[in-house]
Amino acid sequence: MTIGAAMDKLIRTKMLIASEEGLILDSCATAAVEAAADMAEAMIREECAERGEAITWRFSPGYGDLPIETQADFLTLLDTSRKIGLMVSGDMILTPFKSVTAITGVTRTNVQASTNRTPCDNCLSRESCEYRKTGEKCWN
Repeated sequence: MTIGAAMDKLIRTKMLIASEEGLILDSCATAAVEAAADMAEAMIREECAERGEAITWRFSPGYGDLPIETQADFLTLLDTSRKIGLMVSGDMILTPFKSVTAITGVTRTNVQASTNRTPCDNCLSRESCEYRKTGEKCWN
């Protein structure tokens, strides 16, 4: 899922001209890409339900769910560079910046994971996480 390169350019331009507007635009673009991912997940859930299947919660590279290095494999496998202009740097940074990758499992068992679990449940840093110690979270 990506908002696209034009948004990256607009955010950079606004940051130079009016940084407060750039910051607001950056925040709105982040919310927009997450909302788009939520909508795609809802569509997948609905399609699966019609076939008597359920889905798991989303797994995203670099969010405790999957190693960040899987990002490059995902993008190569899906040919995102050619299809939607989504690329990954050597440091595993997505470009355009306002982009999200994720996978979800499909099962015949009703797992309810999307509503009852959080990314913290499978995070390798769960026990030592500074965010959790303060009652905060690093996701969403």
